Amino acid sequence: MFKCISLIIKPSNMNYWLSPVVHPMKEANDMKKKWISLVVGLLILGIVSPGAISGDKPPNILILGAASITGDPIQINVATNGMIDILYKKTTSYIDSVFNSDTCTALRYSTAQAVAQYGHKPDAGPVLGVNGQFTYVSQTNPNSWTVINNWSTPDGVAIVQTITYTNGLKYFNIQWQVSTATSINNLKLFHGSDTFVEGDDANDELRWDPPHNLVYAKDVTHADSYIMGLYGVTPPTEHQVDTYGNMWASIASGALNNQDYRSAVDGGMALAWTRSSLSPGQTWVVDAVWIMDPAFPTSSKIPSKKIQLPSMLPLARNNLIKADILTDQANDLLSQAKEKNLDTATCEKLLNEANELIEKSKKHLANPIYANNLALQAIAKLKDTIECLKALIG
Repeated sequence: MFKCISLIIKPSNMNYWLSPVVHPMKEANDMKKKWISLVVGLLILGIVSPGAISGDKPPNILILGAASITGDPIQINVATNGMIDILYKKTTSYIDSVFNSDTCTALRYSTAQAVAQYGHKPDAGPVLGVNGQFTYVSQTNPNSWTVINNWSTPDGVAIVQTITYTNGLKYFNIQWQVSTATSINNLKLFHGSDTFVEGDDANDELRWDPPHNLVYAKDVTHADSYIMGLYGVTPPTEHQVDTYGNMWASIASGALNNQDYRSAVDGGMALAWTRSSLSPGQTWVVDAVWIMDPAFPTSSKIPSKKIQLPSMLPLARNNLIKADILTDQANDLLSQAKEKNLDTATCEKLLNEANELIEKSKKHLANPIYANNLALQAIAKLKDTIECLKALIG
């Protein structure tokens, strides 16, 4: 079931401690000292086990996201920014199978002006976009087994990531919907993970299985290792199984290397999908499945279903109604502040930005994914406006 997590360790606040991009040797001694200090505290709290500490990579820490689908035998923790941690119950307890929630996504495309790429920032890797990270718009849970994250880019591109799980199954579905306010070309969507199969960070055997559009990993030190696999329901155009560092570097550079096999490494695996062009009003849908299975997933075990979601148009319109209500509240507070001759310039700037987002959303209702993202951004801006005015009025 879906639940809120009271303990949140945010990667964005821990990058100095946990994510040297290439782990440079010249900083190794300082980093080790800092990690030791951090880990001692975490050992006391019981968040990380002594066996998780090895090498010059930061210790694996179960980063609890803002949303969690708690199923059996799979638990999925989704951070506010949409990065994913996957846990698998092999026997009686759950095994964290991803390093520090480093299951990440990136999107590359061409505008009329230039090539752009935005993505996540894994803890043990670079930002996966030369232009920076996604703008994180919202995270919602329409039911106990679904988590939806909305992202955007400065070019007017909107991305919706939807995760759904049916309790009892050994896989879960993940889908991305991409829409745009202006025409873009040469799209490429990346999705990959720094694998931690059997809770082991150094002994992955990774393979590409062409008949099933599947990259997968198992642990070579466990004869009964379970399989962790990423299956492209939408056929991928690129793949990579490699060390986690090489895999992240390939995504950041804009192309996977189609490597088929690596063994006894600290591994990572990824798929990529491409589309030649996308116009306003169109939606590019990519479906995939994460599989956690004690045996190799044969054709009969690999699901082929895609996530079927209702239109985003009713949601976009509902969020515009919420934005209008908040606008009225903000205008009332603004009138009170002006009656007191207070300096409202900062708050009015926020309100004007919110109004621009609302008008832009209304103009793009033919593209409901993008319109909904704009409405959500307007709501966030209006809440900031209201807090600004309340603080001013006192």
